[in-house]
Amino acid sequence: MAAVQATSAGSGGVIRTSQNEASETRYRASRNTNGLDTEDIGQGDAVVVRDGERVALVDVGPDPALLTHCLDTLGVDTVDLLVLTHYDLDHVGGLDAVIGRVGTALVGVPENADDASLHSRLAEGGAEVREAARGDSGTLGGLAWHILWPIRGSPLMQTGNPGSVTILFDGAGIRSVFLGDLNEEAQDALLAAGRSGRSTW
Repeated sequence: MAAVQATSAGSGGVIRTSQNEASETRYRASRNTNGLDTEDIGQGDAVVVRDGERVALVDVGPDPALLTHCLDTLGVDTVDLLVLTHYDLDHVGGLDAVIGRVGTALVGVPENADDASLHSRLAEGGAEVREAARGDSGTLGGLAWHILWPIRGSPLMQTGNPGSVTILFDGAGIRSVFLGDLNEEAQDALLAAGRSGRSTW
């Protein structure tokens, strides 16, 4: 199972999941005065990043019902920015929870027709769907976001875990990188690209 935790930063906050398959604890939704939120979304990843009224969601976990409950508990109606890091079920299985609620979706290169159909469903729900790659950037309220991986046009590590869309959020007291399931080889390549001067992060 994965527990979602939120830490506030100024007017915003970061809610992040930490997967612990060995844990027997199952968290119920709560909101504490210190800015911590917890919610059980099942085994998998779903991370909410927000600044004020602006909301990003990195992956959607395995189960739309659990994600719907989580977002409702946190008062999230609209997802301004959705990032699907890759297409494993524990990262995209909950997509139905956000269809029709997404402004912009950043996605990786699809590996097959099933992956591509997720793009179509998002677009039919009103989302602007973009294939993300290093160098893409934007803002979320007072936060800046930057895509660090994959590298557009490279013949290597474009799909699957090695091609996980990797995003950095920076600002309002937050500096967080979300790697999806980026493996060690791809992480080394990402760091090497940064050291070579092709990135300022």
